[in-house]
Amino acid sequence: MAKLISSFNITIDGFCDHRQSIPDTGHNVFANELLKHTGAVIFGRSTYRLFEAFWPKAATDPSLPEEMREFGQLMDAAQKIVVSNTIDEVSWKNTRLIHHLDKSGTETFKKEFPKGLLIFGSPGLLTSLIQEHAIDEYYFSVQPLIAGKGKRLFDQTEPENMQGLDFIGSQSFPAGITTLHYKKSDKNTLTF
Repeated sequence: MAKLISSFNITIDGFCDHRQSIPDTGHNVFANELLKHTGAVIFGRSTYRLFEAFWPKAATDPSLPEEMREFGQLMDAAQKIVVSNTIDEVSWKNTRLIHHLDKSGTETFKKEFPKGLLIFGSPGLLTSLIQEHAIDEYYFSVQPLIAGKGKRLFDQTEPENMQGLDFIGSQSFPAGITTLHYKKSDKNTLTF
């Protein structure tokens, strides 16, 4: 069955911001592989705007490393879904706009895209889907940075929505990034 997978950069102190990451060739190759095995990419408004402004141009920019150009090409060709109540249209090719996404909607998209769905970043959207227990797997790429401020991913998650995760594995990259891979656990809460 298709999965909804989240891939997210987060600092050691729990902050998430696209500016709080370290360039790493190995991690870029990892992101390319995720994208190659995905049916569609889902974005919230802000992450979509960041990606749309950068990646189509990056796909052909000879000054960028090959793996970044490849990511741009893969992203440009990918089916993309943007979830936003504040924008009325999207212009990036292969992109559709929806105004709401919940667990039921993700199940519908899983049927449409049997290779699965991937959410890059998009902390607001991700938080709402986490609260509905809609995410099947997570890749948390822990950046070797202490940001000290910014937006925290889990600030909006209510305690009653706590859920256990099962560890699948980890991968470390030369620049110090460690990606932790988890899946949704059958155990919804932790016991002590």
